[in-house]
Parts: sequence; C-alpha cells; structure tokens
Amino acid sequence: MNRRKHFLNIYFITILVYATLHGASQAQSGIAQGLCETGANVLNAQTIPFRRQGIPIDYAEQAFDTFIDQPRFWRFMRRAVQQTYADPDGMTRSLRDGSWMGACIRAVQGF
Repeated sequence: MNRRKHFLNIYFITILVYATLHGASQAQSGIAQGLCETGANVLNAQTIPFRRQGIPIDYAEQAFDTFIDQPRFWRFMRRAVQQTYADPDGMTRSLRDGSWMGACIRAVQGF
C-alpha cells in the first residue's frame, strides 16, 4: 500500500510540473504574440511610410527604443526596420503573408 501511495505522489507531482511548464509556455507565447502584433502595426503605420517619404532610418528605429527592456524583441525590430528600409515592398509582402509574424514570435520566444 505504501508503494502505491508513493507512486501516486510521483504521478501527481509530474502532472503538476507539466501543467505549470505548459502554462508558462502559453503565457510566453501570448506575450510574444502581443509584442509582435504591436511591431507589425508600427511597421505598417510608421516605418514603411517613413521609408517611402525619405525620412532617415534613425527616426524609424527610435520607435522601438521603449522596448529596450525586451532585448529579443528590440533587436528583432531594429533588424526589421533595417530590412524595411532596404526593401519596403518585401517587408509589406512578408507582413501580409504572415511569415514576418512567425519569425517575430520565434525570435521573441527564443525557440
């Protein structure tokens, strides 16, 4: 009987650890999704028009300086601004087809 109780304790602890880790993963995914949606909106509403109007890249990059406390997101967005200035039409396509969002989420999550 003691063995069965020990087994049940290990079983429930395993389930608890799995549920906790799974919940943390879901929470991180939600944060990454929110950050990336914000980034996509800024790219569409500000960065691409800035590039087309000839506004220097420094001004477009400054839009993301408030996210310095989220280093993965900040670095990804700085690269996205540079890519936008190099090829605004390519960035528009990747935002529309969803490939940019997937890349952003993976970069922000780190996996």
